[in-house]
Amino acid sequence: MTIETDPLSILIPQEDSPAHELESFIADVLYRSGVWNCPRTSDGVTFWRVVERSPILVRIGGRIYEISQEVYSFWLDLERDQELPEQVNWTLYFDIVPGSRSRRRVAMTIEVIDVPEQAEWRIALMGTAVAQAATLVAESVYAVHVEDSPL
Repeated sequence: MTIETDPLSILIPQEDSPAHELESFIADVLYRSGVWNCPRTSDGVTFWRVVERSPILVRIGGRIYEISQEVYSFWLDLERDQELPEQVNWTLYFDIVPGSRSRRRVAMTIEVIDVPEQAEWRIALMGTAVAQAATLVAESVYAVHVEDSPL
């Protein structure tokens, strides 16, 4: 498996290039779960960082814009399935709950947390995905209960 076809590496943007694959995956998952009304609701990933990367796990945090120019934080965990190495089990946390924090502080939270449990998320989705034609495609999408986890 090369880096280009490794399901864990496909969504990681290359240095100084747009995050199209990451944006498409997140937008598709949000659309299929009913969070967004259209798969083309996204206006781009404006910030991303790889928080952890190993042969079995990739963790990416970032911000994505909606066409309305509303910005949302996200956290995406991708974990290689032990029994099916071509399959990825993923979890997407979306939209940090502001609580008493300012908009600026909420927006910056994604830049400093090390695990998704360090923030309270409005939405959590899970599923499986596989690599198809050098892109990662979600095969299943379902909502999961979001635990209250204060910062």
